Amino acid sequence: MLNAQVVGRQIVEESFPELRKTKIVYVNRQRIGNCFMDVERTSPGSFLLRVSKESRRLPESAFIGCVAHELSHVLIEKRIPYLFQDLFDNFYESFEDEFERFVDRIAVSRGYGSNLISLYSESYSPQSLSPEEITNLTTRKVKNMEFKCVLFGCIPK
Repeated sequence: MLNAQVVGRQIVEESFPELRKTKIVYVNRQRIGNCFMDVERTSPGSFLLRVSKESRRLPESAFIGCVAHELSHVLIEKRIPYLFQDLFDNFYESFEDEFERFVDRIAVSRGYGSNLISLYSESYSPQSLSPEEITNLTTRKVKNMEFKCVLFGCIPK
């Protein structure tokens, strides 16, 4: 059985070095709404990554894709000043589909495209990039995509 904390630390070391000093607490839950994992900022520089029991049944590649997707959320939210977290949350609700697709792009740019394809073959959400879109991004070699955060979110440079 895969351990989200171990997988998360390995992904941070290999692909998200900006998160090395970020406190991420991994917590197992029976169920988390309609998703495998989710992340919440608990204080400046600290995040809670909830891992559902269902996620532990995913194939290894899909599990890794799920953790990489959630770490992409952390990467974005870490760059938003904590004082603006409520504004960001309201923005997120208004643009959830676009934001989730952007988060997928970050995970793809860090090398987790095939893992996302594996994840979405298990459970696809219309908010996510399609396997075809992920393949196109991977073939175009969208590596280390840079982005800048503005008050209400992140946009590609």
